[in-house]
Amino acid sequence: MLELQNSTSLEYILMENSIVVIDFFATWCPPCKMLSPIIEEFASSRDDVKVVKVNIDEYKSIADKYEIYAVPTIVFFKDNKEVKRHKGFLGISQLNEIVDSLK
Repeated sequence: MLELQNSTSLEYILMENSIVVIDFFATWCPPCKMLSPIIEEFASSRDDVKVVKVNIDEYKSIADKYEIYAVPTIVFFKDNKEVKRHKGFLGISQLNEIVDSLK
């Protein structure tokens, strides 16, 4: 799992990986804190997916670009295109189901 280091790196991650899952979060968000260990477990269990965490307070321009108005929001990309978006909490089985449906 990657925590975004700069805004340019996200573009490269999306271009270089077939399936990318982006967790848009904020440190002050209780549901985000609950979701964090699930995202970490999901990321460590899937070699076929790149998982990226984006702190909306640090990267407001990216949050604006992807129209993130609530956190947590998880955005799924396949071949550099957004294919699904989920606002709120997701369990690991739901994350796996969504990614498996993208294959």
